[in-house]
Amino acid sequence: MITEEHIKEALSVSYIHALAGKAGLNVTTARRHDYGVDGTFHQVIFVGGYRCEAGFSLDFQAKASIDWSVTDSKIIYDLDAAEYTDLVTRARTTNATPKILILLCMHRDPNTWLDCTVDSLIMRKCCYWYRPTGPDTTNTGTVRIKIPEQQHLTPTSLNDLMNLVSSGQFL
Repeated sequence: MITEEHIKEALSVSYIHALAGKAGLNVTTARRHDYGVDGTFHQVIFVGGYRCEAGFSLDFQAKASIDWSVTDSKIIYDLDAAEYTDLVTRARTTNATPKILILLCMHRDPNTWLDCTVDSLIMRKCCYWYRPTGPDTTNTGTVRIKIPEQQHLTPTSLNDLMNLVSSGQFL
């Protein structure tokens, strides 16, 4: 059996693929040395009678965790400091492909993560997206981030993010 961390990773990737599929986006999650990028969303458009990628994309780093909480309508999570710095560096790099963190918040009990019946496939809890801005951290361990609950990742919010990317207005 694979490790619990690998199970969390597999579930987070599956969750992200399901959301992207429902949103009508292409998503790549290649098995490679990721250097902080776990995947990319690609906008698809209809041109001249066929569909093609529009040329706008959004990179993401995926995390899945049972170690999160909610305070004052914010998801509280301790992100590795180097990963935080990678995100803020990308956010302030002119003309770089935008990148977000996607956090799959999971219940502590692994038996609740997934239910599969002949009528449904249910993954419990949800993903949130986060894009920090500002300076690098001086922390060497972790950085406590606070993700507004309204940054719940859904097919609609994914399309909203892609529309911001394609219009040049991303955050």
